Amino acid sequence: RLGTLEDAVTHTTSHGVQIYAADLNAGQGVIESVALTTLELYDCHIMSHTTNTQVYAYHSTMTCTIYDTTFVGPQLRVGANAVLYVDRFTQNSNNPGVGTGINSILAGTFNDLRIEENEYALFGVLGTIYNLVARGNTWLLYCWAAGHPDVFLVNPDVDVWHLRMLVGFTNRVYRQYEVDATVRDKVTGALLNGTATLYNNVGGIVFAVPIVAGVIATQVVSYGYYDTANGDTMQAYGPFHLVIEVPGYQTYHDWNLPVDAKVHLHIGMTR
Repeated sequence: RLGTLEDAVTHTTSHGVQIYAADLNAGQGVIESVALTTLELYDCHIMSHTTNTQVYAYHSTMTCTIYDTTFVGPQLRVGANAVLYVDRFTQNSNNPGVGTGINSILAGTFNDLRIEENEYALFGVLGTIYNLVARGNTWLLYCWAAGHPDVFLVNPDVDVWHLRMLVGFTNRVYRQYEVDATVRDKVTGALLNGTATLYNNVGGIVFAVPIVAGVIATQVVSYGYYDTANGDTMQAYGPFHLVIEVPGYQTYHDWNLPVDAKVHLHIGMTR
C-alpha cells in the first residue's frame, strides 16, 4: 500500500508518494505485483520517462484499488478485481500520442477516469466504465477478442469516437447516459406522482417507471452502440420520445429528447 485511504465512502486520500522511473525499457514494470497479492495506491503520482512501461496488477485473483492517482507514461494493467476512482492517465511530453492508458481484459469497478494523449485510451477493456473523460487520444478503445462481455461507457465525455475493433470482436460498445427528472405542478410547484415512459426510435420501450414524490429515479439509457461491422459510425437508438402521465393532468410529450449527455429534466405539468 502506498498512500492513505482516509475515508472509503468519500474516497478521500492523502499522503501518497511520487515515483519517477528514468531508465526502464518498454514493457518493464514501474510497479509489478505478483499473483495472490493486493495493490493499493492512494494519492500517488507515477511517472516514467519511457512510454509503455507498466504498473502491473494483472492476475485474475488479485485485488487492486487505486484512488486519486496520476500515471504519466506507464500504462496500468489490471484484472477484473480492480477498483479505480478519480485517476488520470497521460503520456509525458517526450511521448505524446503513443502508449496506452489502461490495459485490461475485464473491467472491474472503473469510475471517474481521465485519459489523455495516448495512442489507445483503453486497450482491451471490456465491462462498464462510469464518467470517463478522454481527450487527445488517437484511439478511444481497442477490442479484439470474441466471447468477452460487451463494453458499456456510462456518461462518457469523449472528444474523438475512434474505435479499433478487430473481426474477432463480436460484441458491442454501448454509449450510455443517465437520465432523471423532477415532475411538478406547473403552477403550484407541488411534487406529483405518475408514470414516465421513454420510447426509442422504433417505438420500443426503453423504460417505464413510476414517478414517486415528483422524482423519476436515475435511468441508464443506451444512446447507441458501435460494432465491428459499422466501425466508428454509431448505431443510434434515438431520437427518443418521453411521455409523462399524471392523473388529473394533461399528458406531457417530449418528441425529441436528446440523450447524448447526462440528462436532468425539470418538468412542469398542466391541468
